[in-house]
Amino acid sequence: MSDDTLLRTTPPHAVEAEGRLVGDLLVRGAEVLDLARLSSSEFYSPRAAAVWASAERLRASGQAVGGVAIVAELRGSGRLEAAGGASGVAAWLGGALGTEDVRSLAAAVREAAEARAKIVALTEARDTYLLDPAPLPVRRAKADAILAAALRPAPREEAQPEPGAPPEIDLAWLPEWLGRWAHTVEASVQVPRAYPVLLGLAAVSAALARRLEVEVRPGRREPVNLYCAPVGPPASGKTPAVNLARAPLDEWQAEARSAMAPALAYQRSAIEVAEGQRRAAVSAAAKAQDDAERASAENEAREAAARCALLAPARAPLILGDDLTPEALLQELANQSGRFAVISDEGGFLETVGGRYSRGLANLDGLLKGHSGSDVTVIRKGSGGESSVTLVRRPALTVALCLQPSALRALSRPDFKGRGLLARFVWAVPPPRLGERTGPDEGVDLDAEAVLVYRQRIRGLLGDVPKTLLEAEEGAPLVARIEARGRQILGAWHRELEPRLGPGGDLSDEGIQGWAGKAVGLAARFAGLLHRCSDVPPEGPEIAPETVERAVCLARWALGHAERVFGVALHEEGREADAGRLVAWLRAQRGELSRREIQQRCPASLRRAAVLDAALAAGEADGRIRRGTRTSPAGRPVATFAASVGAATP
Repeated sequence: MSDDTLLRTTPPHAVEAEGRLVGDLLVRGAEVLDLARLSSSEFYSPRAAAVWASAERLRASGQAVGGVAIVAELRGSGRLEAAGGASGVAAWLGGALGTEDVRSLAAAVREAAEARAKIVALTEARDTYLLDPAPLPVRRAKADAILAAALRPAPREEAQPEPGAPPEIDLAWLPEWLGRWAHTVEASVQVPRAYPVLLGLAAVSAALARRLEVEVRPGRREPVNLYCAPVGPPASGKTPAVNLARAPLDEWQAEARSAMAPALAYQRSAIEVAEGQRRAAVSAAAKAQDDAERASAENEAREAAARCALLAPARAPLILGDDLTPEALLQELANQSGRFAVISDEGGFLETVGGRYSRGLANLDGLLKGHSGSDVTVIRKGSGGESSVTLVRRPALTVALCLQPSALRALSRPDFKGRGLLARFVWAVPPPRLGERTGPDEGVDLDAEAVLVYRQRIRGLLGDVPKTLLEAEEGAPLVARIEARGRQILGAWHRELEPRLGPGGDLSDEGIQGWAGKAVGLAARFAGLLHRCSDVPPEGPEIAPETVERAVCLARWALGHAERVFGVALHEEGREADAGRLVAWLRAQRGELSRREIQQRCPASLRRAAVLDAALAAGEADGRIRRGTRTSPAGRPVATFAASVGAATP
């Protein structure tokens, strides 16, 4: 477009693109700000600019960004009407966009903004040259300077992350005290932020599991216990991060076992006395000389047996462990009223349940049902023919294991994947910080106050240390309810995911499909944890919509890492199988796609560069994939790919 044309036309704009970006911003929040890299000043629509500016203010103040938070900020700042009112903002809501779509729309908005800026500059230069009272040479110099600034090439954008790279977490999604603790552990221990975030959430889960449930809607409840697995190489700081996270749990457990010792000793003595009385009465009945004596002894034996039945076996409090067999896990869940946690800097627990001591035969029932909360009944026949029964009602197991990358391939065994164990974990595969850490003389000290507040808050969630058996009994769980506005946010998250789970969707692969199918429930679990440990203790059982929004942000962050795990770390398909799955996916797409577009949108297991290139090559070699060419906006040829007509998949 020439300068003369620009001066004569309506200012260029990309209002439709602005609307789609704002709609995605309301759904996905800060992630869209990062992808679009736009300023509110670049928007043509005043309403869109008002919404985008609100998101920028929320981000600058360290708050979570999302539809509910944006409307609240606009209302609080008196700018809601400028954005079209709450109904006007809601009208922008739509389906979530892909990464490449966001960048393409942002480029259109940026190009229009640059063209408008050019118009303003040309107008200013013209007015300066014609109307400024200064001498002609001065006017010409001023006009030239304005034009030079306007026509200067825009700075080159920073390089975008490699497709499939795991996203970073925003500490504003967490309660202030937990975010502050995660930040000081990240800075002092020099670990990726995901380590303390997941370990801190696991500690909260261990404190609240089975004592809190989330009512997603009437008739559907979700427990709040989590399975977490941060992944990192050796010497990446996993052990000190784990020790800091579980310290309040270890401390509470040691105090509880010590405080309960007298009551447990008394209970054991009472059981021994009652059992002795029962045995004596049974012996007396057997030795009775007449019917009256026998009847009296039998009656005494029945009363002693009833007293034994009423005296529960004495169990020391144990809420936390490192490594135990599947059988011991079920027994401890039964002993501890269904609540237990395994938090460790090693992954040996998964090796044990996978059959380390049972000739490779995995026993996963405790792990599977400990996550879902399904009742467990285990019946075993003893050597004498008698049966022993272990009954666990509503088990709530918390698991947090720090794994090494090499351990992930061992987890890709069919029984782990096929039965859905891996789909239950919140994964994190952040880039390690090895090679950039400072020495002991340059490091950052732990924020002692943040550590103290973390300890106090976790201890507060655990409750008082019990001193009697009555105090140690678990009551009915608290129920936190997600109300209508919160359910709408969860519904939007569901609608974002569901189409991607079907045939041809980028979440349709086995493994990631199972994980993503549980992502709405995961968001509900996050919402319950965030609600209960919020900075301002909740006055009622309703979970605020803003809390649900932050929980969805956490679940979306976890999805990015799960895609990485299932798409790369656990990928063991052969080249031919990869090609077949890629061909099947291409057949469901419309038109030809560039390699980058395929890498952005295809199933997660195919996104690694080496895997995708091998699959493309194999498909081209046997004619199932055809190659084409198109011209990019910059005028360069770009290779494209599509499934050949009639292409078959193996």
